[in-house]
Amino acid sequence: MPTNRTKDISYMSKDFDSIKSDLIAYVKRYFPNEFQDFNDASGGMAILDLMAYVGDILSYNIDKQVNETFINRAIETKNIVNLAQAYGYKPRKTTPSITNLSLTSVVTTSTSADQLTVIQKGSKVFTNLNPVVSFEILEDVDFSDARRRTYKESGGTSTITVSGVSAVAGSSKKFQYSINDPVKFLKIRLPDRNVTEIVSVSATDGSEYFQVDSLAVDTVFTGDVNTDPSTTSSAEYIMRLKKVPKRFVQELDADGNTVIRFGTGVLTEDADEDMIPNPEDFVLPPTLRGSPSGFTAAAIDSTNFLKTKTLGVAPSNTIITVDYRVAGGGVETNVGPNTLEVWADKRVTFKTNLRTTNEALAVTTENNITVSNPEQASGGEAGETPANIRINAVNNINSQMRAVTLQDYQARTMAMPQQFGSVFRSYAVKNNSGHGARIYTICRNSDSNLINTPGVVTNNISTYLNRFKSFSDTIEISSGSIANIGIDFSVIIDPSANAPQSLMAAIIELKKRFAINRTNFNDNIATSDVMASIQAIDGINAIESFKVVNKTAADNEGSRTYSGFNFDINANTFSGIISFPQNVVWEMKYPNFDIVARYTGGTSAPGSGGGTGGGY
Repeated sequence: MPTNRTKDISYMSKDFDSIKSDLIAYVKRYFPNEFQDFNDASGGMAILDLMAYVGDILSYNIDKQVNETFINRAIETKNIVNLAQAYGYKPRKTTPSITNLSLTSVVTTSTSADQLTVIQKGSKVFTNLNPVVSFEILEDVDFSDARRRTYKESGGTSTITVSGVSAVAGSSKKFQYSINDPVKFLKIRLPDRNVTEIVSVSATDGSEYFQVDSLAVDTVFTGDVNTDPSTTSSAEYIMRLKKVPKRFVQELDADGNTVIRFGTGVLTEDADEDMIPNPEDFVLPPTLRGSPSGFTAAAIDSTNFLKTKTLGVAPSNTIITVDYRVAGGGVETNVGPNTLEVWADKRVTFKTNLRTTNEALAVTTENNITVSNPEQASGGEAGETPANIRINAVNNINSQMRAVTLQDYQARTMAMPQQFGSVFRSYAVKNNSGHGARIYTICRNSDSNLINTPGVVTNNISTYLNRFKSFSDTIEISSGSIANIGIDFSVIIDPSANAPQSLMAAIIELKKRFAINRTNFNDNIATSDVMASIQAIDGINAIESFKVVNKTAADNEGSRTYSGFNFDINANTFSGIISFPQNVVWEMKYPNFDIVARYTGGTSAPGSGGGTGGGY
């Protein structure tokens, strides 16, 4: 056996069979006398099998781990989230819905103003239907405040109504963390997993820490409470820009728990507020500057760069209080009007000691307070899927915190903080000036149906994008149009096939193809592809007729209502392709009713059968 020369080793094999083949060739070449029994039942071959097995597993796991380091190849959700955060993108979590409540108090006309109630912030209201959804009131409601109330008298009673009361789905929680000496990049892990929103982070001295996308960002968008009763259900806040030295970032750990991380700066009199420190100050001590012989390793401390407030302030000698909200997120919280009517936690106070002086009046007044939501709740959205995180993280990297291209504007619009309005789809085109963009947007309601973007959300988008656009660019924000569609088709079923079963399979296929998550601006419909997918279903021999129809307000029936957008499908169909305008999103709003299906043939119907509404 040669011992003094380099052995010939192949590094190209990665699977079990090729590794085993290489091992056999290696043994035959370098151990021809010691190993000659290559029968699969021999002990030596068992050892080679085990070695190939280990090699195959190692190769697989190495490849898998390498793939998990690339966001476009990663499979595990935690790795996708971590990579996105490392690239500076914060995945959008499940967000709660918001709405406006109307509170009404019925009292006697003799009731004085100081005997009226105050409904405290944090009171909770439930829906009057299943599944039960809880909303929390975000402000104190004072029935004696004449600025917000409407007052009516009838007989011996007075009806006082306060409208435009902000409420959000979910429940508030509080977590406190004690800090002594400052810790660089301090992390606080919240105990609840289903955190939908960080409401506030404050210290015992009353100072507030603001959430930013990155600790290097020293300005934030803050929101003034939107007091316009006609728009608050669509956007809770109106945007403002503010400079913040005290700030934090929100992250997700490997277990999906919410973590908040602070900066590194120390609050001292000589600490630099805004500027990055001079590197010269941290390389050599002033007395040794210019004298390399006096240079020591101890003189270099790169961490000194982090002692300024450039990356934010590190809390010290205080107690941090984190107010946050859990649960209550998703489109299911976008409940319809007049559904929030059940008090769950009615926190009532009086400006006087009425409970002591007149307990009966206090109880009657408290019991005669009702609540409702005149408008539909909106803004609730599910968190991003791993696939969406991949796409949006890459778009965020490419945009580099600025908006130049049309793709930049689309990505930035979708990245707007959701408390200012939740956008379902966006599409950017060049505006008439050629400098900037016109951006079309669309939103969703609690039933996951498309709705036109409310004006307050449009204004917030404009304010948000102004931070990222070029100085010379102009931005125009418009709500897109919704083209409701339906499908009317007829098929011929094979005589030996189960007709209802085959037809139902066709209907299910259409529901999948026209699901709401598959629609977007500038999307066309290839009827040939749709018909081919139906034709491929077992038992369907042929398609007799297939027609895509526009559902308009004229088709409204009962609770089913369609958009007022009229679209001539025939005039916009070319070579089997239905082309929609770039500002239009198609929607099959009621698939159980908007798919009309008929059939002939099949075992269950010697003649013909038919059905509507997704039936047969």
